[in-house]
Amino acid sequence: MSAALTTREKNLALGSPQWLNVLRVELAAAWEAADRGPLVDVQVAKVIKRPFSEIRFLDVSTQSGACRVVAKSTVRDPMNRPFWDRQVQATVEYEILDHLYGQFEQLQGLSVPRPLCVIPELDTFVMQHISGSELVAQHRALRSFSSAANFQALEQNYRALGGWLGSFQEFTKPGHGDESHLQGIVERIQLRLEKIDAAGDSRIPAELLSHVNRRMETLVQQAAGEEIPIAGRHGDFGPWNVMVSHTEISDQNHIAGSHRVANELVVLDFMGYAREPRPLDAINLLLFLKHESHSIVASGRRARALQHSFLKGLNWQLPCSVPLLQLCELHARVYAVWGCLSTPGHRWHHRSQQKKHLRDSIAWLLHDSAPGVWHLLQVDDAHEDDID
Repeated sequence: MSAALTTREKNLALGSPQWLNVLRVELAAAWEAADRGPLVDVQVAKVIKRPFSEIRFLDVSTQSGACRVVAKSTVRDPMNRPFWDRQVQATVEYEILDHLYGQFEQLQGLSVPRPLCVIPELDTFVMQHISGSELVAQHRALRSFSSAANFQALEQNYRALGGWLGSFQEFTKPGHGDESHLQGIVERIQLRLEKIDAAGDSRIPAELLSHVNRRMETLVQQAAGEEIPIAGRHGDFGPWNVMVSHTEISDQNHIAGSHRVANELVVLDFMGYAREPRPLDAINLLLFLKHESHSIVASGRRARALQHSFLKGLNWQLPCSVPLLQLCELHARVYAVWGCLSTPGHRWHHRSQQKKHLRDSIAWLLHDSAPGVWHLLQVDDAHEDDID
């Protein structure tokens, strides 16, 4: 690597004045290319730092007024190396959003952010700002003492979220894959197993890693021998990446001047997007809802009801082999174990919930015949009351 390149990389360090100047120039060009007129100024209003990305809320000034946009930059953490080693993640996210935005425009109440421009040199892209609240904030309605009306609204949003995932998979060239489409799963499991081993946590049984590796190899071999339905995989699909915005719309069928509030679900954060087995995103969400049921204040019945609301929206009609479903859940369970170790809860009730989730995931990983959340994808809704 040349000294000149090293200096340039230093000058373009994430968030530096030089970095912001490059972003301003590229955003201004994109603004004019979209016939929005000249861009006068760009100021950073807020920065959110995450493990794998940094989010900058930008106030954009134009001759016709001001608006807010969002710049997302990849942070090259070793844990997301499989993604950024292969492709510039900002370009991956920009391109999939550019494809999806037009597709989702056809659907009412479901969307993704509109991408505005991408700067591969900075591993950064800019998108529209989405106002609203995170869907996960509505999880207060899972509490046993929360009102039925609040829970009903949450159920409706989860049914819509199932519809979003079904549409997303249809918009991303669904088809059938082969063993090569399982290698990303294997790579991510192995990376997290290495981290779990390095953590040296006494709660991890000595035989866990070797057992999971053997089980993973067997499931890959079995799954590869049957059909593997694939489509776009979001990768971090859950209510923390879903914004609920509220829009007042006039009701032409009732009294003049009346209106109602319509929800729009906007799914964010497509880092690591790839074409992989279709059950992955659904199983991640189902397992998260199971985790929510471990809270001391949550209603297990309500958590199961959300699982079924989501599945009704998803309207799963796709046969999948049991080995493939188990492999997808193995992936999610290993993620869950590493999540419990790497981000311990700060409050006692969160630690209690996490302890139950860790114990549950370890038990599942060690017992090959243990039922999993994946079986929900293949049951008749008529039997949902019998499902634990």
